Amino acid sequence: DKNGNILRKVKAKNSKGLQRVSWNYRTESTSTISTNNLNSRRTGYMAGPGTYTAELFKKVDGEYTSISNKISFKVEPFGKGSLPGSSPDAVVAHWKKVTDLMSKASDLNAEFSDTKKTIEAMLVAYDKAPKTNPDLRKQLLDMRTKVLNMEIEMRGSSTRGQVGANDDYPSMGNYLWKSGNMSSTYGPTEAHLQWYGIAEQMYEQNLSKHQEVANALPALEKALEQIGAPLIRK
Repeated sequence: DKNGNILRKVKAKNSKGLQRVSWNYRTESTSTISTNNLNSRRTGYMAGPGTYTAELFKKVDGEYTSISNKISFKVEPFGKGSLPGSSPDAVVAHWKKVTDLMSKASDLNAEFSDTKKTIEAMLVAYDKAPKTNPDLRKQLLDMRTKVLNMEIEMRGSSTRGQVGANDDYPSMGNYLWKSGNMSSTYGPTEAHLQWYGIAEQMYEQNLSKHQEVANALPALEKALEQIGAPLIRK
C-alpha cells in the first residue's frame, strides 16, 4: 500500500509463455496459524480504492529475489451509488476492525476447546484416584459447565444446529457476522456499529470468564495430586 506494507503475496506460475495472475483486492489473513490450518485459504479484509504497487519476485530455497520493476496502479471505485455512504477509508477501517475481532474470537474459541479437554482429562484422573473428594469433583463439573456455556455464548449451540433449531439468544458470532457489512461499500450503518459493539462486549466478557477458569485450574490440579490422581500431560 502507500505506506509500504505488503498486503498480499499472490502465487504466479513460472512456466513458458505468457502468464497472467490477478489480485482480488483481498489482504492477507491475520488469523493465528496452527498445525490444523497450515493449508487454509482464508483471506483478510478487502482493500479499498487507492494507489498501490506490485512487484514480481522469485522464491528459491526460501529466499525472495525481485525479477521486475515495481509498478504503481490505482484501484478506482466501481460506479457510484444513488445514496451517500461512508468514505472508502471508513469502510475499510470497519472491515479491518471486524476481521480483527473475528481472529480474536477464533483464538478464544480454540482456548475454550483446550480448556474443556484439560477439564475432561482431570475428571478422568479423578475417577482413577485411590481417594475421593466430592467437593473437588463438583468444582471440576462446574468448571466444565462454565466453559460449555461460554462456547454457546460465543458460537451458539452445536446440538441445536445439528437439528436445525435456532438458539434462544443470538451468539457473539451471530452479531459479529451481521456487523461485517463485507459485501457493501456504503459503509457501516448504525445497526452494523451496534451489532459490532454487542459482539465486542460479549467477547470481552467471555475472555474475562475464561481467564477466571484458567486461573482456577492449577489449584484443582494440586487437589488431584493430594488424592493420588494420575498426572495429566498437556
